[in-house]
Parts: sequence; structure tokens; C-alpha cells
Amino acid sequence: MTDALPGAHDNGTSNGTPDGALTGGLTEEVIKGLIEALSDTALRSLAGKAVFGRAKDYVTSNAITVIAEEGGAIPAIYAEIIGTDIYLTEVSVRDGSVGGGCDCPHAEDGTFCKHQVALAMVWRNLLGTPRSTPHSGGPTGIAADAPTASPTLADRTARLITKEVAQHQALETFLNSRPVSELASKLMDLANRDAGIAKELNQWIRLDQPVASVVEHKTLVTEMLAVGRSFVPASQSHKYVQRAEAVLPLLDRALKTDPEGALALTQHAMRRTWAAFQQVDDSYGNVGELCRSVAARWVNAVQANGPQPAAFGTAYLKLRLEDPFGCFDTGAVETAMGAAALTRFRQKLHESWRKAKDEVLAHRQTAGGRSASKYIAALHEVHSLSDSAQLFTLERMHLQQLAAQGDIDAALSVLKEDLNNSTDHVRVVQFLEQHGRMRDAFSHAEAAIKAFPDDWQVQDCALRAYERDGWTAEAFDLRMRRFRARPGPETYLAVLAAAGHAGHDVESTRKTILNAIAEQEILLTHSRSQRTGHTRFGPQRLLGPGPNERDVSLRASLLCAENHWGEALQLVQPPAYCSEQVLEHIALHLGHAQWDQAVTLLQRVLTSTMLRATSPYRRELDLVRKILARMGHDITRRHWLLHLASVHKAKRNFVRDLPVV
Repeated sequence: MTDALPGAHDNGTSNGTPDGALTGGLTEEVIKGLIEALSDTALRSLAGKAVFGRAKDYVTSNAITVIAEEGGAIPAIYAEIIGTDIYLTEVSVRDGSVGGGCDCPHAEDGTFCKHQVALAMVWRNLLGTPRSTPHSGGPTGIAADAPTASPTLADRTARLITKEVAQHQALETFLNSRPVSELASKLMDLANRDAGIAKELNQWIRLDQPVASVVEHKTLVTEMLAVGRSFVPASQSHKYVQRAEAVLPLLDRALKTDPEGALALTQHAMRRTWAAFQQVDDSYGNVGELCRSVAARWVNAVQANGPQPAAFGTAYLKLRLEDPFGCFDTGAVETAMGAAALTRFRQKLHESWRKAKDEVLAHRQTAGGRSASKYIAALHEVHSLSDSAQLFTLERMHLQQLAAQGDIDAALSVLKEDLNNSTDHVRVVQFLEQHGRMRDAFSHAEAAIKAFPDDWQVQDCALRAYERDGWTAEAFDLRMRRFRARPGPETYLAVLAAAGHAGHDVESTRKTILNAIAEQEILLTHSRSQRTGHTRFGPQRLLGPGPNERDVSLRASLLCAENHWGEALQLVQPPAYCSEQVLEHIALHLGHAQWDQAVTLLQRVLTSTMLRATSPYRRELDLVRKILARMGHDITRRHWLLHLASVHKAKRNFVRDLPVV
């Protein structure tokens, strides 16, 4: 994806300019125009009030990494932005109008997204920093191809970081040189002006005071881990974690001085971090890491205290159910808690599961029948979403404990108690396979395939059993049925492999399948031609074959799966229709001797995609580069590029970004 962006290269170059330099210096007049185009008013109008508001959090965070800044006739900036995923984002200004692109879902249809708004704000701030005068030898405005007179964004960022480090070191040296009384006076002044500083200093006082038991620090731990009343966005999560991490030395000290008190204190701290996890957007994962750090100290406390009384098992079950994502090492805790607590935990776990399961079964019966849909409906009618999740969690934990005890038959009884849908059968087969009971797994897979013959997961179980035990004829029949249900390269190759294992003539099987598909193509073509109201008007047809075109996409994809590239190439020739994806796949696998045919196929793909293409045209420009790489002479390439620019002159961004030969 980064290949489509100018300057997005490992060596830091930008459009061939060394060391990531801009393609031209920016005059004060141009900078002023860019800042005006990137104003809040313009961005709010372009993206909408709601999107504009959400973008501000990104600007103040560390989520934006600038890749390159570009001068030229259309200045632009490119960055990677961390959101739900890592997105590649572009913002450009052309004739005073802001444009760009982003590969986030919101921007797929050309909408100006929050990532573009945030990058525009960052760019505007960077443009507002002082710049030197453009190269004197260049023309007014942008000095194209001239040595840059202003530093790159990367250079400016590096200088800011260096300056910040130097300032920090200077401050540390200065503070170390001041008298204690002067520092105390300054701290009091800061505390009087800032409630946050006052709170941290008061916590420091309480930490320094002797206490009878570390449990008395519970209130202090609550304060240190408190989030506040409002939800914390991802951009502010690091500030919360930075403040909350001060609790870790307190817990470590408690472990050394009072292990028994530390057990209660670390458990309390662990619950507080879980509460914080629900109040903070943890897109960067730093709150989750805090949860794990605190939970690790609780595990250490359990180990330090040795075997626990039976009541600990009840409390441990509650903790397991509260744990938001598996924060601690359950194996280490269950080894350290001792036999009495572990027995109580397993007993309470069984009772909790039994109660929850009986409620669901009773309400499902009142709903009538044992169908999967009524089962799910009853489950959600009686339980909230969290209760439903807890039921499945209880069952999973119960099965784990039974397996750990070696009581496989008891675990099977749990799994077989309620074989209501295909998933229940699959769980039984998988459990039997995991514990080496292959004969029982085979029998249950056969029963499952009879009850749910069309379920894909059940078919997987049956196929594993058939192929493991040498039932090759049954495996071949089932593979063929799956191919008919979902024809494609994967199921096709599986059928051919199964045919060989079953002793069938593979080539005969192959021809039978391909001939059957060819006959189906004819029937579908005839059906389309007879369909009333189906018309084709050139460019208005964006997807799919025309009424008289034979769609050979499936057959061609199967030939590709077998690496029969020549046969596939012959099949997709006009007037046959073939999907863009398959055409491109064939073209990219043709050898050097067939590059002329590859160019023709790729040009067909480009013509089709351009009918519905929108800026920033990344896929289309990538196709152009692939075609140019397979064209013979520079003159041919230039003539073709001129033809593209003429045909698609209305798509200005596409024409602007066409490669130069």
C-alpha cells in the first residue's frame, strides 16, 4: 500500500529527492494559502461537525507518524495513523481545496474521515513553524526540482525531540543544584496552583507514614487507580497509566513486608485495574498491560502465602468470572492455592454451571421444541448478554477442570447433555480427538453428519474421521458434495486429491467437473439473454457479464489452481467474460514470452476498474505500473500513458499521479 505514496520508501526518499527532502521549498505566500485552506472552518465543513470533533483526540496523541511531505503543484502530506488498525492517510491541497485519501472503512467511498482531518490539523501546525526562504534560483511559489530550503517533517520532529531531551537534562541539573528549602517552597507553590500535583504529594505523605498493616493502603490504592467520572479516550490513556503505575512499587513493598496483607491489597488493586479497563479506550493496550502487571503481583502474593483455606476457592471462582481477558496465570494460582481451596473451587464451579444450565434448559422447554433458533431465543430471553457469556465461561472452565482431573467421561457427559445444534456435536468430536478416543470420535462424527448433513463444521469432522480411518470412498463423495455446494479452487483441489486416494482416475474426474461447469456456463448465458429488462449500455455496466457473454471465471480460477496458465489464458479470451481478480491473477503468472498477452489482460482489468474508480486511485495506478513493467519500449509506454490521460482527463487525481516514463 505504501508503494502508491510518494516518499514512502525505506530509505526515506521522496519522489527521488535525497534524504526525504521536499520536492520544492514553500514560499510564505504558499504556506499562508495552505494554512488558510486547512482552517478549522474548512475542515469542519468538509468532514462534518461530528467527525471533526473526533479527530481532535488524534492530534494530541502519539498516533500520527508522518511518512513524507510533498511540494510541487499540489502539496501533500502522508502519514500512518494508529486507530482501530494502522491506516495510511493522505491530505493534499489543490487550488485551495482540500482532498486526499485514507484506507480506513469510513473513507472507502471517498468520505473525508477523522484521520484525514487529524493529519490536516497536524500539517497546518507544522506549516505554521518558521521556514527559511525558498531557493533563490527557483520560480515564484514552489521551487520545483530545487534544493529544499525548509527541513522535512522528520527533521523538524527529530529536532523537537532533541530539544526536549536537552531541556529535560538541563532541568534535572538545575533542580539538583538547588537547596532543599527552595525546592520545598516551589513544590508547595505548585501544589497550591495544581490539584493534581497536590493529590500526588499527599499520596506521597501517606506512603511515607508507618501503618499497622498494608491493608490500610486500600483507600490509597483506590485513589491511585481511580479513572474519574468520564470515559478516557485512547489519546489520554497513556497519561492515566503513567499516573496509575505508581501503585506497582507500593505493591512490591507490601509483598516484602507483609505477604498476608499483600494478598488482600493486590487483589483489591487487581479489581481496581479491571474497573479502569472498562472506563478507558485501550486501543494502544497500555491499560491491559497495567492489569497484567498488577495481576502478576497478586499471583506472587498467592504463591508467597502458600496453601489457602477452602473459602479461598469460592473467592477465586468469583475472580475468574470477573477477569475481563485472562489477566493472570491460572495454572500458577491453582497449584499454589492448595488442595482444600482447589476442591472448593471445583465444587462451586460445578454448582454454578449446573444452576445456569438448568435454567436455560427449563426455559427452552417452555419455549417449545429443541431447535437451535428457539434455544438461542430462550437463552437471550432469560439471560442478558453478560449472563449468556458467563454460562459458556462456566462450562468451559468446568470442562477444563474435569480434563485436568483426568475425568474424561464426566467431561463427555457435560458435552453430551445438550446436543441441541451442530456446534454441540462438533465440540464433542473435537474433545474426543484431543483425548485420543478416535473410535468414539468417528462414531459421533457419523451421527452428527446424519443429523446435520449440510453443516460445514460437521462435514469437517466427518472428513477427518473418514480420511484418518481409510474410508476413501465416503471421503470422496463428501468432498464432491462440498464442491457442488461451494465451487472454488480449494474445494476443487480437495476433490481431485480425494479421487486419487479413492482409486479413481483423477484426469477423468477433472474433465467431468470442468465439462459440467462449461455446460452450466452455457445455461446461465442463455438465462441472462432471456431475462427481460437486462440491458447493457457500455460504460454503465460496471460489474458482471453482459446478457450474451459467457462467464468463465470459475473454470479459469480452477485452471489457475492447477497452474495451467496457458489453458486459462486461452479460456478467458473475448468474447468470454472473466472476473477482474482472475484475469489479473493469470496475467501476473504468465512468463516473459507471454507479456504481450499479460498486458492485454491487465488492460482489460484497468478498463473495468476505471468505470467505478474514485480518488486516490491506488489500485488503478498499481495496475498501470504493472502494465508498464510488461510493455516493450519507452515510446509504446509514453503513447499509452498519453492515451490514458486523454481518456480519463475528468479524473484529475488519476492523471496527476500517472507514472512518468
